[in-house]
Amino acid sequence: MQRIRTIFTLTLLAPVIAILAASGCGGDKGGPVSQSTSSEPTPGPAEKAAPVVVKEGQTGTIKGRVTFAGDPPKLPPLTEHPNFKGHNDQDHCKKGNMEDPTWVIGPDKGVANVVVWVKAPGQSYFVVPASQQKDTKSVTVDQPFCAFEPHVQVLYPTYRDEKGGTHPTGQKFVVKNSAPITHNTRIAGSSRANPGDNLRIDPKTEKTISLKPDTQAITLNCDLHKWMTGYLWAFDHPYATVTDQNGNFEIKDVPAGTEIQVVAWHEKAGYPLTNQGKKITVKPGASETVDFTVN
Repeated sequence: MQRIRTIFTLTLLAPVIAILAASGCGGDKGGPVSQSTSSEPTPGPAEKAAPVVVKEGQTGTIKGRVTFAGDPPKLPPLTEHPNFKGHNDQDHCKKGNMEDPTWVIGPDKGVANVVVWVKAPGQSYFVVPASQQKDTKSVTVDQPFCAFEPHVQVLYPTYRDEKGGTHPTGQKFVVKNSAPITHNTRIAGSSRANPGDNLRIDPKTEKTISLKPDTQAITLNCDLHKWMTGYLWAFDHPYATVTDQNGNFEIKDVPAGTEIQVVAWHEKAGYPLTNQGKKITVKPGASETVDFTVN
């Protein structure tokens, strides 16, 4: 199996990208948690974008790793957030992980919670084959203590046809509260796709939320526990994933035989400097390795 390695870099301060600050739950600006979402270039009308039709069997694999260059940042624990001290739920919250989830970096500097996905060139989009049009596995975020778990996820709620029409895949997004305390979940994406919602999630309950593919990260916050943050990226194709605790990722069945772009996002680092990622062409049945470095 053919393997090609490409390495490129995400930058912490990329002036050419748009940064939308999600300053903690309830708009608090005093805590140590810093979040950002970075918007992709706004696509043009669907009818003007020539789609990339992905054929059955004409696919490959992209894999790689995201590593941090230099000394990893040191962040104070969430127990030092100004809204944590004296909070009625602090005893239960302390039973969970109270480390700041903004940077999760392993001993060998692998970076977790980086979203990596594939884009069609320019304003085009993918028309996935029939075998990729359905995904009934729910994407669930839980709040067992005072954090969204997992911290970052990807969602595939709809796919597009050759005329630009959208169709549901069957995948649902579920917000769960397995804790004995009350949470709420405030959700906000772009004003056009996911303008926002705010739901009370009572103890030992869950709610299903409808989301659409978006051009930016969808933020999750809790107004009752203002240090809680989480992120979703919703796509109209299945070619996306999140790096694991060691910074590794793999995306199977990506379009082959046509030019595509590999793009990565981190809540603090944003996009690579070009905002377009690396243009590559994967051969059918082959594997390409694309490594990222955050510096």
